Amino acid sequence: MGGWKIGNTIDRTQAEYVLVLDAMANLAPVPDSLTDEQVSMCPDIMSTRFSGAESGKIRIGDTVTVFAPGAIGFAPLLARARLMGATTIIGVDSVPARMETARRMGADHVIDFKQADPVAEITRLTDGRSVDVAIEALVRQETFEAALRVLRPGGRLFSLGVSSGDLTIPLGPFWRDWVTIRLLQRSAPAGRSACGA
Repeated sequence: MGGWKIGNTIDRTQAEYVLVLDAMANLAPVPDSLTDEQVSMCPDIMSTRFSGAESGKIRIGDTVTVFAPGAIGFAPLLARARLMGATTIIGVDSVPARMETARRMGADHVIDFKQADPVAEITRLTDGRSVDVAIEALVRQETFEAALRVLRPGGRLFSLGVSSGDLTIPLGPFWRDWVTIRLLQRSAPAGRSACGA
């Protein structure tokens, strides 16, 4: 279970001290030259998002779309996708600051889903080919379905985050096209926050 144990299967991890099981596999030393503030997002956001790009198996020449490239999605996902060889990166969001950050971090196109249908826009931008990899970082039914609908036959969907409910896969449009779906998420138990705080 790796780092998922912390805050999800081990209670009281917001305490001043906590026993970390399997510490050799779950902890990394922080250099003295870095402050706590500089590394506070590394254990979860950065590492999970890097693994998101890797789990999507991005290859040289791929077209990649990232739904909801906000605090969870934009920096590591976009940067890692480019480093892995993606030639076209499309971000989908509606918050102007996040959209601008997505552009700065390497997105070739950014779609405001409040202004245009992202599925239609991605289809237009790819000349009807659709995308090789869709990464969905919001874990909501509508973004999950949109991510599925923009995949080319044989494409790969990676959904990451914590869902407050079940996601359903609409099989109708995909009965003829094989896609790979990888979920890095768990539903938050009722009455308990996702981080276990």
